[in-house]
Amino acid sequence: MELGNDPFFGSSARFLAVSQREQELKFEVAVEIRSGSTVACVSSNYHVDRFGALFGIRSTDGQVAYSSCL
Repeated sequence: MELGNDPFFGSSARFLAVSQREQELKFEVAVEIRSGSTVACVSSNYHVDRFGALFGIRSTDGQVAYSSCL
């Protein structure tokens, strides 16, 4: 398992990738497919409150919901 980052595009891509790694928001399980070359076969992303705030998703106590995906 290792830290990962999503492929961001545009002028802020480098900042977003560095920020995602620094905050440890994405993890990947990488497997070796040939000598010295790996590929991520599983990943998890922690969105914090990004989608909860964007789409008005609330937890049962009324707080903005946090989300993640695998």
